[in-house]
Formats: sequence, C-alpha cells, structure tokens
Amino acid sequence: MISLRSIFRSALNCLGPCTDYTVQSQTRSFHSALNHHTATSHSHTFRKWAKRVGLGLSGALVTTAISGVAYQIISTKIDEKKYRPIGTLIDINNYNMHLYSTGTGGPTVILDAGLGCNSLEWSLVQPEISKFTKVTSFDRPGNGWSDASPLPRTCENIVTELHTALHKANIPGPYVFVGHSYGGLDAQLFANLFPQEVLGLILVDSSHAEQLDKMERPTLNHTITMLAARLGIARFFIGLPVYRLAIDMFPEPVQDQLLSHMCTTKFMRTVLQETSHLKTSCSQLKATENLLGNKPLIVISAVKKVPAEGTGYTQEQIDAFHTIFQEFQKDLVTKSTQSKQVFATESDHMITRHQPQIIIDSIKEMVERLRKQS
Repeated sequence: MISLRSIFRSALNCLGPCTDYTVQSQTRSFHSALNHHTATSHSHTFRKWAKRVGLGLSGALVTTAISGVAYQIISTKIDEKKYRPIGTLIDINNYNMHLYSTGTGGPTVILDAGLGCNSLEWSLVQPEISKFTKVTSFDRPGNGWSDASPLPRTCENIVTELHTALHKANIPGPYVFVGHSYGGLDAQLFANLFPQEVLGLILVDSSHAEQLDKMERPTLNHTITMLAARLGIARFFIGLPVYRLAIDMFPEPVQDQLLSHMCTTKFMRTVLQETSHLKTSCSQLKATENLLGNKPLIVISAVKKVPAEGTGYTQEQIDAFHTIFQEFQKDLVTKSTQSKQVFATESDHMITRHQPQIIIDSIKEMVERLRKQS
C-alpha cells in the first residue's frame, strides 16, 4: 500500500532538492498528527467496547444471581411441601424442634446423628430398635425439619434444647443415649448435665473432648459457602449422581429427603455454625465432671479409614488422624467402670450407613441388660 508520506515526497521532489528539508519537516508534522488522531480514535473505540462488554457481563451476572436465588427459594419451598416432617414438631421458646418417636417400652433410646446429618441418618437403625423398645431420633435446630435456633450452635445449647423438647413431648426417661460422631459430644454432655436421666451410653465412632487439640479441621470459607447455598450452586452440585451414591444404602424415599435437606440454605448455615463453635463445645464437655461412674458404656469404633477424596485433607493427614482418633476411642472406654469397646471392622466413620447392625446389636444388648437390673 502507498502511504500518504510517499505520495507527498514524490510530488515535492519535482520542485527540486532545495525544498527537501522544509518539506520533510512539514511532512513529519502532518504524519505525527495523523498517527496521534488514529491512536486516539482507536483508544476511544476500545474504551467504548470495553464499557459495553463490562456492562453486558455485569448484567449477565446480576441476572444469573437473581435466577439462582429464585431457583433456590422456589426449590426449597417445593421440597418443604413435598417432604413433610416424619415426626412431631415441638415448640421450644418459639421455634420448633423435630422429634421422631417409634416403638414402645423402655428404656427409651435417644439417637443423635453426626455433623451435617439428621434424624434420617438412623433410617437403617431406628426401625429395628422400635421392635423391642421406644426410640426417638431428632433433628438438631437448623437441621432437617427443625427450625433454626437463635442461640449459638454449641453442644450445651443443643443439649438444653433437646432436654426441653423431650420433656415437652412427654418422652419418658431415663434414657439410653446413642451418639454418632459429633452427636457423641452431645451424648456425653447430656449424661454429665443430667446424670439422673441417663442410664447408659453408646458412642458410635464418637468425637472426643480433646479432639481439636491434636486434629485440626479444614478452614471453611463461610462467605463463599453461604453464597453458593443462596445462589443454588450447592443445590446443583448436590443433585449430581455422586452424592446419591454416598447414600444409596438407604431406601430411595429416604435418599430424596436427605438430599433435599442438604440443599437448603438453613442446613449450610447450621453446619458452618456447629463447626465454628466446635472448640467451645469441646471446652464445655471438658468443664463438666465425668459422672458416668458404673453406668454401662459401649464404644463402637470404626476400623476402616475415610477416603481422603472430598475431605479437604491429604491421605497422609487422614492416616495420621485415624491413628490419633483410635487413641481417643480407647480413652472413651475409660469414662465408665462398666464399659467395653466394639470394633466395626467393615465400616469407616459412617457406621450408621455401612454397618448399622453392630449399632442395633449393641443397643439391644444394653437395653436387655438394663431391664434385668431394674
């Protein structure tokens, strides 16, 4: 392509060499001005398009966020109508706690599930227990069908709420308290705070009061987690087949209800709150005296390790934690002079899912022993 500068030089050369310096100077000035005008024009165009793209992306993000929030709210409402409470809602200080009782006879067995789990976690255990005694599972406030609580999610508050709900529901004690994982902290604290209302304990791969002294939990980003819940992102991922595989041992209706509860914003908030107050909960248990004495205690301990995938830990960390956890399990056995340890050789931490029969057998053994003593 012939440039404007070449055309100007060719024309002026016809006038003779005496004019070359002046012409070149003028030509350079003209060319500089032309380049500046072109660059300014390109810069303005770029800014204009960048602004348009930015506004477009912002609009798309806002639209997506609004759609996500609407999707989460509407889906939650649909699930609430579709999956009604299987038990009874008990009013405790203007918020409801869900208790599910089956069976008859005594002593009454109380089932407390692990962190992030609810009364449905006992779906493979409770029906069998109800064949020989009364049994009650429950949803900690903020989990399952229970309303969220205005109180901090510490074990002391949870135990107090449960104690109130049991009495309001006229569920007679004293109880055999069964606690899995985090629920084991509740079970121990309940027995210490209300010793006259607990006949015996069964701790299912239970957490330990000194657990956090040697085992750190992964740090959860509360803002991102809650944002994912409110925008329906968590609901989308929980709907993937891999999550159903983790609970495929339950009947399909139970699977549907479990997944629906895991998708709620209330559930996500409660898990974060229980986790963030875990250190306080452990301190509360440490501060109470061990009052089990000679009350029967069965400690059920998992033998298999939890797979590292999806836990936030490396396999090396999981191996180290497993070793430490086994030491804590041995220490739990010392909490009573009438205790024993049972090993779930075919299960990892989720004994409620992978080896429920060992829990059923342990509860039946304790109930029969207590009946003989009465």
